Amino acid sequence: MAKKPTYEELERKVKELKKIADKCKRAEVALKESEDKYRSLVESTQDSVYMVDRNCRYLFMNKKYLSRFDSPKDNYLGRTYGEFHSEEATENFKERINGVIETGKSQSYEYKSDRDGRYFIRTLSPVKVSTRRETVVTVISKDITERKLTEETLRKSEEKYRELSDLLPQVVFETDERGNITFANRIAFNLFGYTRDDFIKGVNAFQMLIPEDRDRAKENIERILKGEKETGTEYTALRKDGKIFPALIHSSPIVSEGVSIGIRGAITDLSEIKRAEEALRESEKKMRNIIEHSSEIFYIHDIENNLTYVSSTSKEILGYTSDEMMRDWTELTTGNPINKKGIEITERAIETGEKQNPYLLEVKRKNNTPVLLEIDESPIKDEEGKVVGITGAARDVTEHKKAEEALRKSEEKFRFLAENMADIIWIIDRDFQTTYVSPSIENVLGFTPEERKRQSLEEMITPESLQKVQAMFIKELQRDAEVTVDLDRSVIIEVEYYHKDGSTVWVENIVKAIRDPVGAIIGMHGVSRDINDRKQAEEALRKSEIKHKTLVHNIPGMVYRAYTDWSAEIISGSKEVCGYTNEELNSQEENWLSIIHPDDKKKVFKEALELTKRQQDAVQIYRIATKDGNIRWVEDRKTSIFSGEGEFKGIDGIVFDITARKQTEETLKEKELELVRKNLRLEELNSALKILLEKRDQDKTELEENVLTNMKELVLPYAEKLKKAGLSNKQEVFADILQSNLENIVSPFARKLKSKYLGFTPTELKVANLVKQGLSTKEIADLLNSSSETISGHRKRMRKKLKLTDKKSNLRTHLLSLNNV
Repeated sequence: MAKKPTYEELERKVKELKKIADKCKRAEVALKESEDKYRSLVESTQDSVYMVDRNCRYLFMNKKYLSRFDSPKDNYLGRTYGEFHSEEATENFKERINGVIETGKSQSYEYKSDRDGRYFIRTLSPVKVSTRRETVVTVISKDITERKLTEETLRKSEEKYRELSDLLPQVVFETDERGNITFANRIAFNLFGYTRDDFIKGVNAFQMLIPEDRDRAKENIERILKGEKETGTEYTALRKDGKIFPALIHSSPIVSEGVSIGIRGAITDLSEIKRAEEALRESEKKMRNIIEHSSEIFYIHDIENNLTYVSSTSKEILGYTSDEMMRDWTELTTGNPINKKGIEITERAIETGEKQNPYLLEVKRKNNTPVLLEIDESPIKDEEGKVVGITGAARDVTEHKKAEEALRKSEEKFRFLAENMADIIWIIDRDFQTTYVSPSIENVLGFTPEERKRQSLEEMITPESLQKVQAMFIKELQRDAEVTVDLDRSVIIEVEYYHKDGSTVWVENIVKAIRDPVGAIIGMHGVSRDINDRKQAEEALRKSEIKHKTLVHNIPGMVYRAYTDWSAEIISGSKEVCGYTNEELNSQEENWLSIIHPDDKKKVFKEALELTKRQQDAVQIYRIATKDGNIRWVEDRKTSIFSGEGEFKGIDGIVFDITARKQTEETLKEKELELVRKNLRLEELNSALKILLEKRDQDKTELEENVLTNMKELVLPYAEKLKKAGLSNKQEVFADILQSNLENIVSPFARKLKSKYLGFTPTELKVANLVKQGLSTKEIADLLNSSSETISGHRKRMRKKLKLTDKKSNLRTHLLSLNNV
């Protein structure tokens, strides 16, 4: 039987157990403090920390990891990784977890989350948990998204730099301090004939220069590495195949942490430049030869008017040799007043540094005879922009001015004829702007010649006639392209013009093109005759025949309205002008402003801004890009719209395709074009006048014969029968008037009467015929469905036009007396 412990032994045992208990308690406290310490560190870290077991079940997760979810921690602990990630990601994670547990070794790898796309570096570490008697894995995920984005940005930047350098027309390179090439763009391979394999194996920059230049290049590189600036050095470069070419190299040091570690530079192949310099020398030689054999005098003088160079042509034109011309050029001028203006223009060019308009100057030949020169000159500036002299050309225009004077006198003769004709003679330029119109326009349309010159074609004629004229013009341009077409042809077209009083007048136009020496149209001239009475009769007949028909014409241009925010609404015609439909240009994807040529946009906007200041019209010519990628020239005719209060509302305009016209204009480059144009215009006007007079006489004869025959055979016999058909008194009066008027038409009196009544309106002519029949004012008013006061007014105006106002002559007696004139 075991011996029972004594009291002392028990007391000693209790004390030992108490010591052990105290020691365990202190260990628990220390353990808790350590756990709290590490938990605080885990919770405060910016890395995600969590713990999983072999089945990837969450055992722990810190706040950072939990922040990536949207629920409390209790919703995740005890659940598996696969519940929150894709199947593929879960399988990969589980495989790595098991690998760490099996091997007992930590592993790290880069991972992209399939939940939010962020990048992490995961570190998996095995941890043996005695309480669970198993190994679990602690996962620390460090967010490296910003670093990855930075690396990607750097990669793209380096890729962009390489791509840009590959696009440069120059060689871009980098070397280390020993001259070994560390980088070169694509053109370097093409220029020097090396491959990328050659560069990978190693190429030294000095072997790309001829041996004679290598020592000089080494000295220059040493200076650059020391920080000395280099502005570019020419070398003879050596290709891999042994061929050489001139090259210009600009270099600068590559500095890292304050130390030069290499050279960065660019190489320019000077082969083309050298060839261009040689070509320039040849060109200068040819130009000097041209100048010396030109019909013009080329010269240079300083700002004190002292000539420093004069071409040898001076001997032929002025009688002075080049050496004799080395003087103050003003000493050669005569006393002609025009010289004062010329000297002022030269002084202005020196003062402002701007090219001035050409001017005339009269100088003395060596034999003291005067010669008239046309001077065209420009200022010469030094590198600082200061004017140091004048260069110019002088052309002998003495005979030219004599020819102009002869032409002026000839034009005066033509003007006398034109201004005394009843028909209208006119001239327009290629933009349909009137440059001349005879005074007879005032009798036909009420406008003075000055008023007419200010009007556009749209203001002259009705919209229907405008379309007709445009169609005719296009058709005639197309005919010009035919090989056998007669360039001297004329066209007859009937147009409805606006009268100044608001009415319209039909006019027959005989039109002929004005051409330059190569046949291109530079304007038109014509003769217009009032055919309003005839057209009114024709219109009545046309309406009876085509009562329910209309004729639709499309303006051969693009009509638009632009608003204050510069947006534009295309109304019609865009497809013909630019290939885009109206809907396409009115959409958000495309608009009219976007297809204006980039080189013209600034000018178009600048000129358009002027329209916002006040109501005015403008014509702009610029280029557009069509839908099929071609470039076309267009003419944009526009007018600004303002409210009654003066507020800018927008711009209405029409755009015409003038590509063909612009191409035609390019051919008009001959120096003597102005003189030829005037001579040609005079000849064609004389020809047109002759044709007009012949046509007028022929029409007059045919009309008289036709009217006389038709009246006598077809009208007057029936008028006589009508009178005998038992009419009422009023009908007999009408029949008598009808017969009398018809007889007047076919009698010589009718032509005399019309000549005397040339200033009468159509209504006044009707009243005059009734007065001549002996009708009273009231009777005339009844017949014309008018008032007696109106008829009395017509009678007063007729007396005034017949100069009977202050006379006691009877109006009917005076009218009847005209029959005997």
